[in-house]
Amino acid sequence: MKVTGSNLNFFGRLFNVDDQATWHRFVPSGVEVGSTLTLRLAFTAVTAAASKNVQFRFSYAIVDDDETWDVTYTNIDSGDIVVNSTQDDLQIVTWTASLPAAFTAGSVGFYMFSRIDASADELVGAVRVLDFQPEIARN
Repeated sequence: MKVTGSNLNFFGRLFNVDDQATWHRFVPSGVEVGSTLTLRLAFTAVTAAASKNVQFRFSYAIVDDDETWDVTYTNIDSGDIVVNSTQDDLQIVTWTASLPAAFTAGSVGFYMFSRIDASADELVGAVRVLDFQPEIARN
């Protein structure tokens, strides 16, 4: 969805609860198992409201050569994130997890990003995701 402002235009994808995006790519060389996996997100609330929350989930399944790709995802949830009470204010948030041993260089990572129910005071309506980036520590 294109968003047009007075000075800046950009594309963002709308996420309501239960919406998801999937992708896959090789796990890069030089990963540091046991280091920190940082999940970085930039989003805006389409219609903001005071004291409302959203929650996101990053899911992964790592598959090596000569293994079946039809495996179960492991989830890393953001926890509740308080939404800015001003519509279209940019929010940049991060959450972290320890990089599991499954992340081995050369394996294929199947990834899913989704919006899930907040534990309380869920924001009604969509958020506009500008970027989501899992950052895998490398040596």
